[in-house]
Amino acid sequence: MKTMYKSELAKLAGVSASTFRRYLNTRREVLSRMGVTPRSKTLNPKAVRFVVEDYCIEVPEKMNKSSRLLTRVRQRPSTLPETVVPLHRDSTRHAA
Repeated sequence: MKTMYKSELAKLAGVSASTFRRYLNTRREVLSRMGVTPRSKTLNPKAVRFVVEDYCIEVPEKMNKSSRLLTRVRQRPSTLPETVVPLHRDSTRHAA
């Protein structure tokens, strides 16, 4: 699992953000032990796994695959896959 916004999980669950917050409030004690506060906008991977299993949310496999790539890139930026394009622009390419 990856870190996710509460709003992302609400959409995946098919409920409104306020309904999802009410559900999270019923699990406040467990989530607080995982480092999640009521004002947190995101849930850490451990909390996401708990919520997904407890609320029976299906997370698309492609969301997990992209998070693995991002984690790998963050850990070893010198070994970017060939398909990843650097975010900075090459100033020599845009010279007129």
